[in-house]
Amino acid sequence: MEAAAGDGDLDAVQWLHQNHCPWSEGTSSKAAQNGHLEGLQWARKRGCPWSFQTSAKNGYLEGVQWLHASGCPWDETTCAAAADGGYLEVLQWLRANGCPWDKDTCVSAIYNECEEIVAWARANGCPCDEWDSGGLHRAQ
Repeated sequence: MEAAAGDGDLDAVQWLHQNHCPWSEGTSSKAAQNGHLEGLQWARKRGCPWSFQTSAKNGYLEGVQWLHASGCPWDETTCAAAADGGYLEVLQWLRANGCPWDKDTCVSAIYNECEEIVAWARANGCPCDEWDSGGLHRAQ
């Protein structure tokens, strides 16, 4: 099921679902990971579990926007996922729309040497302790 969703093969996903193949959050994650909004929407309409993390980590802003508009719950890990993927635009959209964050956003950006995200996050009040800040300098 996950392979078909990741390939954007909605016909295969539909057939598998009709034939009682189980799905999981991985099904919607694979669709989101590869930018297959139609498959994500179809699966969710039929009760497939969902999550923001994959769309955020893969910079899939359209998917993030749809998930938010559809009521998918988010938390601090959503911002950390966007930072982990290096997607400042997604992180900015998440924050502008009220998604919470914590120091893991900075930690993820530092770990992946995303200086632009670290600078933006710190300038916009993201918790980032002394050790985290030093990590950026060590990463440079």
